[in-house]
Amino acid sequence: MEIRFAKNEEAVISRELWEYCFNDSFTWTSWFFSQPYKPENNLLAFLDGKIIGTLQTEPHNIVLRGQQIAAAYMFGLATLPGYRGSGAGVALLKEAYLQNKNRGQGVAIMSPFDPDYYYPKGWSWCYYRHFYKQTLASLAPYATKSQGEWEILANPFLAIEVLQHIYKTWLWDCNGYSLRINEQWQTILADHAIEEDKLALLREDGQPSA
Repeated sequence: MEIRFAKNEEAVISRELWEYCFNDSFTWTSWFFSQPYKPENNLLAFLDGKIIGTLQTEPHNIVLRGQQIAAAYMFGLATLPGYRGSGAGVALLKEAYLQNKNRGQGVAIMSPFDPDYYYPKGWSWCYYRHFYKQTLASLAPYATKSQGEWEILANPFLAIEVLQHIYKTWLWDCNGYSLRINEQWQTILADHAIEEDKLALLREDGQPSA
């Protein structure tokens, strides 16, 4: 079995494998493989010359004990159904660990669909992710209490500096948070835009605070 990073011309077949294994919308997949996707971060598994698996491993930075640490964000591990159990997934992970080490990335993080697959391979929980569904009206009392007001941003991409300031202010004394640069904010906001999500900004005394 051969494991290597993708070539530019292999983006199409990488996308076909992604679409076969995951249930993301056509719009999202089109966006991902035309913008944030980079072949140098896409590992492919070959068997008899055929691509049977894929894994994305992107450079990332996190803060641990006040220090910036080079890390890798790994996602999209997928194997064609007929080759599951062939060892392709494990081979992709092992190659990713090696490549991450060569890049100086001593930490790897992911947000998997099936955590049970990764426990026997040495992975463990380091974060919890919470989702809250609230209407803007339900948040109104917070604005009233702080003499502030909520604003729906018509174009969040123009507010990246504001978002970055709020993000760093809220997390400066936390441990393990991601350092975000402009490119990552662009990706995050584009991802939400595809899902037709809205971004609300709380201003207190005219200054953005949440």
